[in-house]
Amino acid sequence: MKDRKENLEDFGKTELLNMISYLQTNLRRRTDQLHRARITIAGLKSRVAKMKDTIENQRKRILESYQ
Repeated sequence: MKDRKENLEDFGKTELLNMISYLQTNLRRRTDQLHRARITIAGLKSRVAKMKDTIENQRKRILESYQ
């Protein structure tokens, strides 16, 4: 931990602010990417659920037609 503190002291204020800005931008981009992925997954789960319902309904109709 002490080494990190000494390393940070080697940087100037402007460099540290630039690093923070870069890290915030990178974090924001990753957060946005994660949000889009979650939306995509939610949509896919919905589509899978609809497909399961459709298959179940078709199965019921087929079984009813054979009885």
